[in-house]
Amino acid sequence: MKKYNHEWLIAEWKRMGRPEVERYSVSWEEWNIDEDPKFIVYFQYRIKSKPWINWEHVSESLTWLATRPDGSYLFTAEPSMPSLKWESKYTRASHEADNFSSFTQGTCDWRDSLVMRPVVIG
Repeated sequence: MKKYNHEWLIAEWKRMGRPEVERYSVSWEEWNIDEDPKFIVYFQYRIKSKPWINWEHVSESLTWLATRPDGSYLFTAEPSMPSLKWESKYTRASHEADNFSSFTQGTCDWRDSLVMRPVVIG
């Protein structure tokens, strides 16, 4: 059985304020949320993260980022999930986030991937 060194993950987990962690189960062949990880050497872990983009490189009209089964997109209005993907009811226009070099996919389920552009007050 393969062993994993989790030192970097434990340090990152502590640095990020103990975010949600997932453990890979070979028997189920899926990732599961681990509320209190013990970081056992025989398990594979990952920090569950949302998609990320450097908003400074994105037009101010694009204010939402979400991943769908067919890719990740930027939206001008808050999208909803009426069916099996994120859609904006105000506009059909969306832009592929993959075209931005700063875009990072994230590891969360696509249904949990909605991110709003940070708002600067002042």
